[in-house]
Amino acid sequence: MATLSEETVWEALKRVEDPDFEKDVVSLGFIQDLALDKSKVTFTFAPDTPLCPPRKEVAERAKAAVEALEEVKRVDMTMES
Repeated sequence: MATLSEETVWEALKRVEDPDFEKDVVSLGFIQDLALDKSKVTFTFAPDTPLCPPRKEVAERAKAAVEALEEVKRVDMTMES
């Protein structure tokens, strides 16, 4: 099994696009406090407009993108309101 790197996680998150802005969640600054501990990843999803309905869906897609990485065993995501 390969070693998990921050770069790998960031690249996975860059593939998650916000449908309203048509940009990825990393470029939009929605991902904060990214941390790795062996095979566990934690981050905060902090959209600039939290009341917009698609935000929860985009956050779940971001979490799923990280969970899909072979080296990841656990993802803890916090939603900032």
